[in-house]
Amino acid sequence: MGVRYPGMILSIMLDCAVIVQMVWWYSHTVILQVGGSRQSEFTVGAMDCFIGFGSLVNTATHKYQPVSAVRVPGWSRAWINNDSYDHAFLSVIPDPQNSILGLLAVVPDGDWAELDAREAGYTRKLLSDSDWQFEQLHNGVNAAAAVPPAQVQMYVHASGHFAQPQKPILYSYLETVLFGFYQIYGESGIENFLYSTTAWTAIKDDRAAPIYPRHVPPTGAASGIVEAAIGTVVKA
Repeated sequence: MGVRYPGMILSIMLDCAVIVQMVWWYSHTVILQVGGSRQSEFTVGAMDCFIGFGSLVNTATHKYQPVSAVRVPGWSRAWINNDSYDHAFLSVIPDPQNSILGLLAVVPDGDWAELDAREAGYTRKLLSDSDWQFEQLHNGVNAAAAVPPAQVQMYVHASGHFAQPQKPILYSYLETVLFGFYQIYGESGIENFLYSTTAWTAIKDDRAAPIYPRHVPPTGAASGIVEAAIGTVVKA
């Protein structure tokens, strides 16, 4: 009859249980990097998420974490006027020949009320798993999820028409958006934004007294890059 080691057997069983839990956790987790450093661990299983394509790409304008870079084929951005705002705002329009870069973020506990209030003038559009894809960040890191979110939605304008000079684009809004794209995607993100956005109109330079309430001016090298980019689309 062999010698038994109950303590050793129990230890092995506990170690196996821990390994199983770790495998499950890592299979549900995405390691994200933004700006060259680890940003967060994105557990995407069974969570509501939104995709932002304008100011929501700039993470300094909101509290929603964690985030990931994404691409949405079949859409372009457009500058829109409607009764909700005295200035132009960004929305999206169907465009099978184009795609837009954006940012995926978690809506905590599926509570959309606060985000809906911020995005007044928009309505939410539910996206299927095939409508979007994770995208490579400018530092070469690619995020991919083993388990898709419970649902992904994107805000589109509820009404309106292409922007006109009477309701111009706010410089403070535009540079906030472009700074966000630069932080996530680098200069190629700004290039994609300019290429995939239509209905440009007059730009009101309000930098001295920013009208956009979540204004985040670019800093460092981004300052000159963003200013030069805006200079290519300025209209009198």
